[in-house]
Amino acid sequence: MRQIPIPKQLQIAEDYPSLVDHIKKTIEHNSLSKVLICTGEFTYNFLVKKLNEDLKGFISTEIKIITEEDITKLMALEN
Repeated sequence: MRQIPIPKQLQIAEDYPSLVDHIKKTIEHNSLSKVLICTGEFTYNFLVKKLNEDLKGFISTEIKIITEEDITKLMALEN
């Protein structure tokens, strides 16, 4: 297993093409061969579905749509 530091800074893309470009540069910079995208259903339908299509052929992706039940289970682990 490899650890990758997560930035402590929120970066906001001005448009969709710059978002995809930034994601691809981050993947290349970290020499990743596969990514997991965790998202809610709304964001999946609004953005991630298209992003996943645009990353095909560039990197292998796995999508996990986080549900209310998933959040409840995670909260129970903390207690």
